[in-house]
Amino acid sequence: MRKAKTDSSKYTFTTSEGWITMGEVMAGERLFDENSEVCQVVAGTKDLYC
Repeated sequence: MRKAKTDSSKYTFTTSEGWITMGEVMAGERLFDENSEVCQVVAGTKDLYC
């Protein structure tokens, strides 16, 4: 079985203050979703391996 780590610096999200990477997102952060609606992050996890 091969293990691969998700590259959290590769994925970005839009906030009212600009762009942040997946690795910077924290609970309570307010992001824009795919419909440009504001949504609030309620939880997160550490890096995932697959």
